Amino acid sequence: MKWPTAGLVQPYVAPTWLTDRLPPDALARLPRSRLALLPLPTPVHALTLPPSVAADLPHGIRLYIKRDDVAVGVLGGSKARKLAFSLAAAAAAGATAVVTAGNAGSNHTAATAVAAARVGLDAHVLLLTANPADSAGAMAAMGGLAAVHATAGTRVHLVPAAVHGRIDAALHMAAHRLEASAPAGCSSSGGAPHFQRVAVVGMGGSDSIGLFGYLDAWEELRQQGAFADAAITDVVVASGSGGTAAGLALAAAAAGNDGVRVHAVVVRNDEPHCRRHAAQMAAEWGLPAPSTSVLDVIEGYDGGGYGPLVDDGAAERLATTVGAANGLVLDPVYTRKAFVGMLAELSADSGRAAKRFRGEGILFIHTGGMAGLLGVGGVTNPHGDGPRGWMGDGGMVIDTWSAADMELA
Repeated sequence: MKWPTAGLVQPYVAPTWLTDRLPPDALARLPRSRLALLPLPTPVHALTLPPSVAADLPHGIRLYIKRDDVAVGVLGGSKARKLAFSLAAAAAAGATAVVTAGNAGSNHTAATAVAAARVGLDAHVLLLTANPADSAGAMAAMGGLAAVHATAGTRVHLVPAAVHGRIDAALHMAAHRLEASAPAGCSSSGGAPHFQRVAVVGMGGSDSIGLFGYLDAWEELRQQGAFADAAITDVVVASGSGGTAAGLALAAAAAGNDGVRVHAVVVRNDEPHCRRHAAQMAAEWGLPAPSTSVLDVIEGYDGGGYGPLVDDGAAERLATTVGAANGLVLDPVYTRKAFVGMLAELSADSGRAAKRFRGEGILFIHTGGMAGLLGVGGVTNPHGDGPRGWMGDGGMVIDTWSAADMELA
């Protein structure tokens, strides 16, 4: 087991507003360390809106942004916050590898591979695809992210897209299969080989340890004075796997900031998934599920999943205009859709008797997604289109697993 470079592992102490509410068994499971994958605290600043955009919003609205898109290399955003806890826990438990899952355009899987390499862990990815036999097609769909995986030496396992419905079981079965099949090396004494110990990282980093990425971010906001004198009344974030929204909503309630409302703009999945995941994470730590008054889930801006919004380019023009005024980039998969949804719902509040937003201080959390802007290319299959066992430049290995391979058939 190779530990990270000095200074990468940092001690972590959970805030008292959380520990005071946890039962004894949960206190014993708290993470004790995290990785320094982001320069913290990330900045918060006011957003400048062009007059043509601001004119559609209710009078008195103040918009702010938290720049979690600040990156170290290709690492940044919500993925880095969650992985800081997930990978520290994996390394502390003696893991030699991690396995996670995602679609072809997954920023999470790319971030996991890069961060795992820094910790000395092998990274395995279950890549959900409609045709697992078509490795060339899967790599083309990954675009520039394929180059990131090649550089990190990711082991990519192409699996049927239908596995998504049982992804937690699939990840644990994959970990079991990897542990049973591949030695990680021989002992220094020349004895029996040390077999892999594989830790599971939830899809999107959304599991009970990754949750602390945004429990901790809430404490960071408190320390930055975000909630003093009702400066911030509403927090808006993109929601895919649901982990970021769950962490923020649970923190809002536990920290006594339940006067602040968290708005999760769905970019994949749906409202039932988002609420179900938040309730599951709450139950894992012995906390009450966030109420609808604390967690608002906004649908209608997902573009059919991870696709872009279908709006004749209006979202792209808005993202370009706002970006130019503030020096930021909104990616088409996550933050652009959430930002468009936030502005549209704020505008709609002007005609609503029951307002969706709690007040006038709106904070948008920029969760990153910059890796998804990488262009197509970077890796090709030098041995043709065969689905099994080819190695790309930099050490990425691709093979195909069926549902039966993971005992899910």
